[in-house]
Amino acid sequence: RMITVEEVRNFFSMGKIVFEFEKNLRERLALSIFSKKKISILNFRRYQIKPGIRKFEIELFSIIDKLIPESLIEINEAGTNINFIPGISKKSKVFHKIKSLRGVSYFVEFVLYLLLFNPVRTEIKIEGLRALNLDVSLENIIFITFPLMRKIGLRDLRIKIFTNYFSLLYNTELLIFSSNFSSETGFLLNNSGFLKNIRIIFSSSYNNFFKINHFQKMNDNFDKFSQINQKFYNFKIINKNIFFQTVSLVGESSTGCLLGGDFSSIKKKNLNFWRNKINQILFSLSNEIYQGSCIDGQTQIFFFLKMLCSKKTNTTEICVSNLTLTTIEFFRDVKKFTGNIFSIKSTFGKKPLKIGLY
Repeated sequence: RMITVEEVRNFFSMGKIVFEFEKNLRERLALSIFSKKKISILNFRRYQIKPGIRKFEIELFSIIDKLIPESLIEINEAGTNINFIPGISKKSKVFHKIKSLRGVSYFVEFVLYLLLFNPVRTEIKIEGLRALNLDVSLENIIFITFPLMRKIGLRDLRIKIFTNYFSLLYNTELLIFSSNFSSETGFLLNNSGFLKNIRIIFSSSYNNFFKINHFQKMNDNFDKFSQINQKFYNFKIINKNIFFQTVSLVGESSTGCLLGGDFSSIKKKNLNFWRNKINQILFSLSNEIYQGSCIDGQTQIFFFLKMLCSKKTNTTEICVSNLTLTTIEFFRDVKKFTGNIFSIKSTFGKKPLKIGLY
């Protein structure tokens, strides 16, 4: 027989975890799927001028609905109360076209969260908008997040990027592929070494491209820069309907740690602005590695989600110089969903924080 709306609501009300407000939606949905526990989110932007869930957040549920089709989602008419029950079975081939104006990297990060829980062959195609400064750049995802995820178990994770030369809204197409992997393997990242190599990646639209020779002599006014192996890359996106500039820095330490930073702009900035921005990011990367951090703040959640998947018998440990606010709130949410507690210990020498799960 058909299940009634009242029966669905009664089912939602039993044994659920309740949150208020809209923060950390992606992380809480990921934890719900991992723990197979239903959640309710109340007062979603209730006290803002325009209350309720936004279109780009509904896109997350659309991705879930395609990848985990048995999931149940209930949103009230005002969009301020959300109930979610995660499904179990997962599809191996998914296509999603982003209809909101949020950058594609916001959704790619969420897809990568879900792939950590899905250790079977999966192929996901996403179309959307390339660059916004609200989120991590696509370049950082490609050159930092993907290599790091291969290091912690997803060895055959691959991505292909295609540019739509004419579309304004769907200017970027991504094909993400992950083969079978063991989600329970552990990892150990507790020696940051020193900053050895730096890659500076310039990406820009057709009508706003960088002149790379203006940046290749930056070591003249930044002493530390001259002591590091450096490579420059300049990518031009041939689409006259979009306008952006992105600078992404990838730092590699002597022990193989990868850290990054980036900045994107949809407005034209002068040469001095970009030089100062690169110097700021480089100083931040150098300082994090010096303080003993093996990853940057943008990739912390990936590693801690992977810790949840790993068997407790496996050695799993990572060192960071600082925890982001999102990570601290994530630790609290993990305890609510699973009862697991992350161990945070201070260390000697450079004094990073040593994080494990016990």
